[in-house]
Amino acid sequence: MRHIATSTAENPLVPIAARLARVRAGSGLNQGQFAERLGFPKRTYLGWERAETEPPIGMLSAVRREFGIDPDWILHGPGDIPRRHASEIDWERLQRLQEEIRRYAYQIGLEPNGAQLLDLARAVFDEAPEVEEAALSKMKQTLKALAKGKV
Repeated sequence: MRHIATSTAENPLVPIAARLARVRAGSGLNQGQFAERLGFPKRTYLGWERAETEPPIGMLSAVRREFGIDPDWILHGPGDIPRRHASEIDWERLQRLQEEIRRYAYQIGLEPNGAQLLDLARAVFDEAPEVEEAALSKMKQTLKALAKGKV
């Protein structure tokens, strides 16, 4: 049986394989079903998920098309939560976050400009919606520390 590398230093495909497996698990599909949705044979897909073979660029396009996942996230990360492809930006969510951060900043005596507000909102927005509340709470703690001169 062939030894499969388990670290990035041994095999640079390991992080890609882990992110692919994360997308598949999040889709609720088994490996065969996932491979079929991507338009590849199961055996081919298994090689990618096991970090045995390098996936072709067409796989990145298929993951974006079928599951709305950013191909750059598949290749480089960061994090364990799949990042959505930019064309599927939820503009209403981004605007809501920006407004909530603006209100909170003003409430504690900060007056960030538009570009700063957008940067702050994007930092929260870039987190998955499932962890938005925690990310927003962390952002508010950071703003509070900034207002108190502790940052």
